[in-house]
Amino acid sequence: MEAIVLAGGQGTRMRPLTYSRPKPLLPILNRPMVDWVLASLPKAVDTVVVPVNYLSELMQAHFEEHPDPRVVLVDEPTAMGTGGAIKRVEKHFSGPFFVYNADIVSSNDLEAMRRFHEARKAKATISLWHVEDPWHYGVVRFNGKARIEEFVEKPPPGKEPSNLINAGHYLLDLAILDKIPKNKFVSLEREVFTPMAKAEATLFGFEFKGYWIDCGRPESYLEAHRLALAAQGKPHVVGTEVRGLQDASFSSYALGDRVELGTGAVVERSVLLPDAHIGAKAVLRDCVIGEGAEIEAGARLDRVTVGDYAIVQGKVQIKDQRIGMRPGDE
Repeated sequence: MEAIVLAGGQGTRMRPLTYSRPKPLLPILNRPMVDWVLASLPKAVDTVVVPVNYLSELMQAHFEEHPDPRVVLVDEPTAMGTGGAIKRVEKHFSGPFFVYNADIVSSNDLEAMRRFHEARKAKATISLWHVEDPWHYGVVRFNGKARIEEFVEKPPPGKEPSNLINAGHYLLDLAILDKIPKNKFVSLEREVFTPMAKAEATLFGFEFKGYWIDCGRPESYLEAHRLALAAQGKPHVVGTEVRGLQDASFSSYALGDRVELGTGAVVERSVLLPDAHIGAKAVLRDCVIGEGAEIEAGARLDRVTVGDYAIVQGKVQIKDQRIGMRPGDE
């Protein structure tokens, strides 16, 4: 069985951290996001196609250093949308295949989803998650028996057909590929699922429970860490060669390799990437600190994202900012 992991986007909502790495290589609990995806796939999946575009050489280097015999990297020279990306690599699919967005962390049981799909003889099955603010997502309406009768991508507030959203995992039969034209930018969600829901009885929704998070923004990236830690029953994770823990206060979420904490530093609900340096008595809450970044002594940061190798001067107080952004991206 095959799967495709959609991992070619630029990760603009996670800037400045994605200036220097593709989003699938951002770590969750010190493990690249794409590796979490690969670990969640059913055992039946023996081929995983990963189209790469943005900073593709870093994805190539990752799999050279950490080889996975299932993974087939395919260059995607131009963005083709979810449908176009799938159509471009259709030669790799021999039967029903999974589609997985690389920035989703969830408890979805893909093996149970496969059984659900087969039992209903579905052409397409979409994983579904219940939220309170569905207008940010693709939203579905059921017929009461798990068949999707309406699929609306990002409806206006108040116009949502339900609170069930597209959770970013699909199981598709080969017949779906016939609905996608070649060499064209195609949104699978808008151009395939939306008309399919209206015209056919073969689009189904698989609702699951547990946890789900789209790691598209720094705040949701931090939330993914909280959920992953809760699922594993851990208070935090600490990488190798971390210095200064005994003289600082660290409660959660993750410290990467070779992080250094100064005396009296406080780190709460934050993620520090490798080689970050936190000065004495600096205080970080709900922050993401990039690789090699330096937070000087006495700085106080709340809900701040700091890019790789950026420097935050000491004794400043900063809230709700991103440091290291490029002009025009603010």
